[in-house]
Amino acid sequence: MFALTCRFDPARPIVFEAVASIRRHHPAAEIVVTDSDSPDRSYLRELERQGVIVEDIGNRCYEAGAMWHVYGEHRRDFYYFLQDSVIVKRNLDHLQRLDVSGMMYWHGWGGCEARHLEWARLALAQSRYAWLEDGFHMVFGSMLFCRRAVLDRLYAAGMHRVLPADKTGSEAMERLLGIALQHEGFGRRIPYTFLTRWKGCEEHEGRKLTRTPHMDKVWLGRQ
Repeated sequence: MFALTCRFDPARPIVFEAVASIRRHHPAAEIVVTDSDSPDRSYLRELERQGVIVEDIGNRCYEAGAMWHVYGEHRRDFYYFLQDSVIVKRNLDHLQRLDVSGMMYWHGWGGCEARHLEWARLALAQSRYAWLEDGFHMVFGSMLFCRRAVLDRLYAAGMHRVLPADKTGSEAMERLLGIALQHEGFGRRIPYTFLTRWKGCEEHEGRKLTRTPHMDKVWLGRQ
């Protein structure tokens, strides 16, 4: 199942492009879109007409909130958790051979500020995982491609209680997922999946992108 988190902007309705890109490479795939409390949710009706499962739940907890909602409502063996601004460029079936992988990674707390660390310490205390200063890899965009069994382990450890409520928390959450995976023995697997470590952004055809061989992240500047 492909599970997208969407904060819809009618001026930049990129979720339709994201869905189309999945269908291009996975014609029979199930797709669910969880709305993140968008002011305009009229787009959900069009997605339903396209055969997409929609979850209009008023999600205010960013990617983590959507992930745990899908985990609870849609029992599947494998999930691709994506942001609505990611365009798939190739078939991703081969990732199902792995327990867990991700789009990109970076090292530990690199790029974070004191505000990220302050939130993260308090949030991680809601789980049974110990704090790590280093020795783990962040999960870019909190976008996991994983077996349900991996989420079962994170849930059992209390990670479903670790939910961001703002952009700072969302950015820190990328690192907390990395810490959780490291404690579960998966953290070191993320760097050698099919994609890459953090690559930065570039301008391409009028868009700000992070480009990888299998998918592109379009930057929209949302909070």
